[in-house]
Amino acid sequence: MLDRPAHDDELREDPAVQRLRAALLQRTKTGGNPTDQQADDPGKARRWQRLAIQLNDLFAAFADQTSEEVLDRIELGLRTHDDVRAAIADPKYSRLRSHLLRQLEKSRDWLPGIADEFTALLDTTLRYAYLCYDIGRKMGGPFTEHLRSRDKDGKKQKVDEALFHQHYREVLQFSALFGVINSEVIDSAGGRTDILVSFGSVHFNVECKIEENDASEGALRHYVAQAAEYQNTNAGFAILLALDKTVDA
Repeated sequence: MLDRPAHDDELREDPAVQRLRAALLQRTKTGGNPTDQQADDPGKARRWQRLAIQLNDLFAAFADQTSEEVLDRIELGLRTHDDVRAAIADPKYSRLRSHLLRQLEKSRDWLPGIADEFTALLDTTLRYAYLCYDIGRKMGGPFTEHLRSRDKDGKKQKVDEALFHQHYREVLQFSALFGVINSEVIDSAGGRTDILVSFGSVHFNVECKIEENDASEGALRHYVAQAAEYQNTNAGFAILLALDKTVDA
């Protein structure tokens, strides 16, 4: 943490962060503050930065005069769920999530009462996609057989979209969304949707498709049109989960 303001373009020019660094460096010189432990905690850097900004010019004196016990208690008080999540975040997952959200935010339907709800569904769906990458042939068993390539002996495996959407539904069922999931909903815009997630009057449709012939973006567009049809009278967001069986991996 002490080195970061000197090398991070986002923090280098922040006066509050510079005061924080100076105060912590001073404490290391006077002995008594285990800053090496603080450096291992990225959440702490954010929390102390927030405190430095709030106290402004008073922060240096505060950090120098406050006992270790009080500082530790303040840190615990500032610790949030977001800090815990940030500490275990996967950078590839975070980058993908941020990229998708930037695209979604451009929509005129990205409104209060829709945006947060769809983001919750998106988060769970991304976790499901990452989970599928980590399921081995033996570990998954027949329940996840639909994820695997056909065996070398050419025996018929059960490549079944019903299994696919059942697997996705099970993951949703063990998430915070367990109370708002409906599956195989009939009479949704004249058709039957695989998964319907309902936040009060706002509904989101999820379609699960297995593609064994052509998984190009252009070929998948007819599935997108089907998902969009279900959303004509509701928020303009749906999810298409396409399982690409045209590749070996």
